[in-house]
Amino acid sequence: MILAISTHKYMVSLLQFLNKRRALILLCLFLISLTLRLFVTYRDYSRNHEKGWSDALLYLSYGESFAQGDFYPKVGNSEYMIVGPVIPFFVAASKWLTGNPIWFALFLNCLLSALLVYVLFEIGSKVIGLTAGYFLSIWSVFNISFIRQNYQILKEPLVILLLPLIVLSLVNIYNNKKTLFNTILSSLIFSVLIHADERYIVYCPIFLLFIFFTSLHRIKYKLAGIWIVILLITMIPWTVRNYKQFGEIVILSPRTTSFTSKLWGTDFAKMHFSSEDSMQRKIISNQDDAIQAKNKYGVQPRIYGKYEKYYKAFIHYWKPTYFKLTYIMYGNRPVKWSLSHNISSLIFYGIFLPFYLFGLFLSIFRKKWLIVYLGSIPVFHSLLHTLMLWPLERYRLPMSFLIVLIAIWAINDFISNRLNSKNTIENTISKAEV
Repeated sequence: MILAISTHKYMVSLLQFLNKRRALILLCLFLISLTLRLFVTYRDYSRNHEKGWSDALLYLSYGESFAQGDFYPKVGNSEYMIVGPVIPFFVAASKWLTGNPIWFALFLNCLLSALLVYVLFEIGSKVIGLTAGYFLSIWSVFNISFIRQNYQILKEPLVILLLPLIVLSLVNIYNNKKTLFNTILSSLIFSVLIHADERYIVYCPIFLLFIFFTSLHRIKYKLAGIWIVILLITMIPWTVRNYKQFGEIVILSPRTTSFTSKLWGTDFAKMHFSSEDSMQRKIISNQDDAIQAKNKYGVQPRIYGKYEKYYKAFIHYWKPTYFKLTYIMYGNRPVKWSLSHNISSLIFYGIFLPFYLFGLFLSIFRKKWLIVYLGSIPVFHSLLHTLMLWPLERYRLPMSFLIVLIAIWAINDFISNRLNSKNTIENTISKAEV
């Protein structure tokens, strides 16, 4: 009993200290995160430069064209941009400010990634509690998968920050905290997100309906209307630009025409869904890598069947490790991670998966609808990438914080209920003895 009382007092004192010093602690975590990212990014780029860059070379080329005033760039055999404009604008800003299109863009990667410390702390502390906020912050500082994304000019560092920012705004709306401000903010952030990665446009009704159903009855129509109007207004400039180039309405990038062509216009990209044409092009593009992997590791690639490819894509999306050579997508894109990559993925993602699944079912059972909603987003995201047959790790990374958040909630809920149950039993025994 004495040990329990002293432990409780220690925990209370620790929480009081963490609460009083939160500004200083978070600043230290931010500086550690930023310094760590700047150091490893500088070292990697100084050694390798653009070696191994693929998509990053596209962003670099588009950004250099933007810096020269050409907003209709052509790269290689492509007659049009196949990505959103935000990251090319970052590259152009780097060129305008420093004369170099790369270094400032890499600095922005590191800065955006380090800012996660503050955002994840707010989410964790508001959804679960103070210790959860600190845990998520520390998790983001040392998450090697996040750090690795800063080495190249890619959209992931921005997306990995923007999605938690939107979630934080939605949590505030759910708690009726500055609902108008957070509605406007979430719409603006969502607009930046979809102009960086057009695939997130599918989340529009998911976020909009959340605002509608969780807001107070008298203002929910107003807030939902404000959210969608701001989004549509901010989409006008790039939509006009696209119309000038394509002669029809193209939302964000030609990749969205895989959807919209079923309702209107032309499918310009022909890349995200498994038509016979896109399938053959992907098989051919990965053929050389598949042959090299087969010769090196002795594992024969095999083209997956009509339905098997979707089952495999779903498994590969959630898979935390690739110790052995595995073929993803259509069955001919080789993936094998290093030992350090596998271990870091297990530490920062894999070990949380069982608790996440437990938390998702527990939240449904307990009718904790905010947790159910947040926990369902990664599932929806996995189904989207299953349909697209793009189960790449870097497309899953923006959802990792939700996996960890739900896992922490489940552990916290389980421990709290066990302690409450134990206290109830002890009180009952004490009363019976009296």
